[in-house]
Amino acid sequence: MLFARAFDWPDAHDLVEAGVDHVYRAPLDASVRMGRDALRELGFRAYQAERAAALFRRHDDQAMRDLAPRRNDDYLGAARSRIEEIEALLKGEAEDPGADRDLGWDAETLRDEYGGPPAAF
Repeated sequence: MLFARAFDWPDAHDLVEAGVDHVYRAPLDASVRMGRDALRELGFRAYQAERAAALFRRHDDQAMRDLAPRRNDDYLGAARSRIEEIEALLKGEAEDPGADRDLGWDAETLRDEYGGPPAAF
């Protein structure tokens, strides 16, 4: 089992094509954490923000793997399609009337006790 850090998308694609099992793109973690914290500041419940971050991370990882072999075959069209897909998924998640099922995940008292959004992963 191989783990490797990629600096950008081309580097990640090279690692995927080389058979690396777990590829971590350097800028992704900070971006996802910042997005999650921004959602919290905008009033999203902690669980909703965490779930959106996890959904994005899973989708991004699958996109990295799916796009690696397409670098020379309509890469931009495929990448654009993946972007539209994640936008629709996240929008659907935000508009989901069933999202209230997670309201017990973070009580106001816990938020007050810990002073804001959850710490980094």
